[in-house]
Amino acid sequence: MADVAISIGFRETVDSIIPLIEALSKDTEPVVKQHLVEQLRHLAKFCKEAGGKEGYDVLLEKILPVTAALLEDDKLEVRQSASLTLVEVAQLITLDDIGQYVLTIILRLAHEDDKEEMRMTASQLLNLLAESLGQDLCKQFVIPEVVSLAEDPVFRVRKSTALNLHNICKVGGEHELLERLMPAFVRLSKDDMYRVRRACAESLADIARNVSEDIRLGVLVEIFTRLTDDPSKLVKQSILQQSGVFIATLPARAVTDTILGQYCSMITSPTGDVSVDNELKQICAFSFPAVLSVVGAKKWPDIRNVYHSLAQSRNANIKKTLAYSLHEVARLLGEGSLVEEELVPVFEEMIQDAEVVQMGVIKHLAKFLAMLPELCRVSYLPLLHDILHSTNPFNWRLRQHLAYQLPQLVLLPPKQDLYRTLFSTVMILLQDPVASVRRVTFPGVTALINNLMALADAEATENGADSALAVTYRSHVDDVINSINSFATGEKYQLRQLWCELCAQLLRDLPRAFFEKNFIDGILTLTCDTVTNVRIALSEFLTAWGSDFLPPHIDPADAVADENGVKKEASPWHWLLRRADIKLCVERLARDDNDIYLNFLKLAPLYPDIKFSSFSCRGRKTPPGGLTPVATDGSAMVINYTAPVAAAVGDATASDAGASDASEVSFEDLHSDKLRSNSRDEHNRSLSSIDIGVPGANRSRSNSFNISPIEIDVISATRAHSTSFVPPLDKDFIHLPANSIVADEVDMILGFAGVSPDEEDAFAVHSTQAAGYDDDEDEEEAVAEELKLQVEREAAAAAALQAEESGAPDSESSNAESTNKEDETRVAEAES
Repeated sequence: MADVAISIGFRETVDSIIPLIEALSKDTEPVVKQHLVEQLRHLAKFCKEAGGKEGYDVLLEKILPVTAALLEDDKLEVRQSASLTLVEVAQLITLDDIGQYVLTIILRLAHEDDKEEMRMTASQLLNLLAESLGQDLCKQFVIPEVVSLAEDPVFRVRKSTALNLHNICKVGGEHELLERLMPAFVRLSKDDMYRVRRACAESLADIARNVSEDIRLGVLVEIFTRLTDDPSKLVKQSILQQSGVFIATLPARAVTDTILGQYCSMITSPTGDVSVDNELKQICAFSFPAVLSVVGAKKWPDIRNVYHSLAQSRNANIKKTLAYSLHEVARLLGEGSLVEEELVPVFEEMIQDAEVVQMGVIKHLAKFLAMLPELCRVSYLPLLHDILHSTNPFNWRLRQHLAYQLPQLVLLPPKQDLYRTLFSTVMILLQDPVASVRRVTFPGVTALINNLMALADAEATENGADSALAVTYRSHVDDVINSINSFATGEKYQLRQLWCELCAQLLRDLPRAFFEKNFIDGILTLTCDTVTNVRIALSEFLTAWGSDFLPPHIDPADAVADENGVKKEASPWHWLLRRADIKLCVERLARDDNDIYLNFLKLAPLYPDIKFSSFSCRGRKTPPGGLTPVATDGSAMVINYTAPVAAAVGDATASDAGASDASEVSFEDLHSDKLRSNSRDEHNRSLSSIDIGVPGANRSRSNSFNISPIEIDVISATRAHSTSFVPPLDKDFIHLPANSIVADEVDMILGFAGVSPDEEDAFAVHSTQAAGYDDDEDEEEAVAEELKLQVEREAAAAAALQAEESGAPDSESSNAESTNKEDETRVAEAES
């Protein structure tokens, strides 16, 4: 009903829906009335928000009376739903109207002398609405009515009153509580019916939270002590269940040995009923940290046996409760030998217990280990590796909880033991089969790197960069970096995807110089990855600055403050996306899969000279941007924010212009300058990092084709003589006489690319086209021309064959041969 009202609007709701609610409230089926009254709370909120003053009147005159009528329904479930609706609707009514429209409904129920259910409902509503009614109405009407209900001749009404006093105590006022309400509660705690006294025991802790210390110590402590000696066993059990929470509301000086002894009796004095004893033990375990927080570590000897008795229980639910609070007990006992002596044996037992118990320990493991002495703490950190291998592999949430705590765990061991104790654990969690576990490991990876870097820098500053420890610590950093970067060249594409996802966290948390030194090459390499999902992950990384930071195309100086006067800060993507080589990566991916296109739309304001377009990569074994890796170029790009988006860098108009503005550098010029400026060794490393499968070749285990250093030198030498960028795998370029590459090497290079020579022509990046250039029309014309030439060649070959069979003169053969040469020349010109 409420959803329909929202969809049709306020006016239509008033005309069509509001007239129906009264008839529905008189339906014979209780379930209909129950669902109706549940919808009324949402309908009332919609009317007030959408209808203004008219909607508020509809709430008071139409919705509220129906709710009040359903409060008197014969069915309990309808009355309960109506009570909750009235509480929510009352929050929509102004303080001036709530007395007239709401309080009068409750007072009418309280005076239903013939219906005890109505008086019970009234006692509940007076408590629930006490805060909405305010202190003045509570003093004048609510408290007198509650005192009257506490003396009701029906014990069920008195019981309901005893259970519904705590909210009234919160707003009733100190004087009214002492003079009127507390005497009524004392009388209820002495009631002849044990059910009423038991209700007082169950509500004692809630009342204690909402009254002053004088009332707690002067009135409630006496009631607690008296009820612990109650002749009814059920009353005694109820007060014991509340003892821990009640103690938590008292100051330490008020917790006498008698009160503390009653709490401990839940363990030391079993009732003989196993189910009751287990329930009492679980409640005792749940409230133990609260009791310890009040009495303090000095009272530990008095409650020590209780704790260890609970820890030795065979009931998994009891031990689970203790496991989740182990770190809190350690914190309350304080750092030192007491925690090691009392809690470490409990920890060792729980870590090997059932999975539900293990989960409680693991979830707060870092906090618990932080409270142990350093030597003891270090001895347990290597066990994390064993925990990961000994637990159920399907219990991924346990590993996730451990991964969440890695940033805190890396702070626990002595710095010299950090690599030895946690490196393997971090790498195992980073390669977990469950994606959510891997992702929450990312902050732990950067925390590990930062701490290892700080250790190496501190040692180098203190004892020199060539000291043995400084060299060792730097090697630890290198090991972590190499392990991470091995994902970028991994055999499985999932590892390469993982590297891209991790890279966003690395960029956020690591220093710029460190990131550029160690991770830029991975971005350049994966730009030409043959798996589309990897390139999609890379595009997500390049656009992952998030809503909390300034978009990269906005200069920090031009940032606008929000309504709170806070300006967004620039993210690391500001400098990353301004690198020349990263812009080349974006150009390579500008015409790629649709998911990449959708991600890169965020970059359009930053790169107005790049045209982004979608391209179907289904079935392609090579990326649209080519297989040649982008070479490293850390120079900053000058971004022209006002330049229009170019339709194509290879446009004829741009060619006629000859040269563009200094801030607009073409893809080919940048790439050729970059290749010429890089040293041969650096370029060889970028080439040798490619991992591409070769159809039909004998593959190694890594499923890659390795190019020998000699072959790399030959390819690099040919590039060095080029005046403009031409990919080394271009068929036309390879067949130039100056290349000095033998035929076998040509076949090897084309096989390395994984495509045929004809396919390679289509994928090559030519010097007259920029990345993202829409060449579909040119391709169609070239294909049509090639088909036409093919037909002509076949016709000429057929004519030559016919002439040879018929004994044609040599002159005709010469003419056919001349024609074939002319055709080959035309084909070459068309291909170029």
